Amino acid sequence: MGAKLLKKDIKCRLLFSSLAFFAFHSFSADSQAKSDLQTVVRLSRDVTAGTVATQSLLQEDKIERRLAPLNAVSGISECVGRAFKRNLPKGRVILIDDLDNP
Repeated sequence: MGAKLLKKDIKCRLLFSSLAFFAFHSFSADSQAKSDLQTVVRLSRDVTAGTVATQSLLQEDKIERRLAPLNAVSGISECVGRAFKRNLPKGRVILIDDLDNP
């Protein structure tokens, strides 16, 4: 009888510790996700130099702030109506240096 109680006690401790572990990591991931993300603009298809940026060419993504380039464009409205200086591949993060002033 004592062995059964001991096994039950160990199972309860393991369950409690695993729940505490997952709760801690889910809360820390949520707080990190909110504070450490930056919005960047990516191209939804390949463009050539001289193409004028339209909303259909652009998509906004959130990436970790430490991975985002310092001079990345942070909103679609900053790009629309401006021309690209060079050929750019699909999926590339648009930098301010990639755009001509309107």
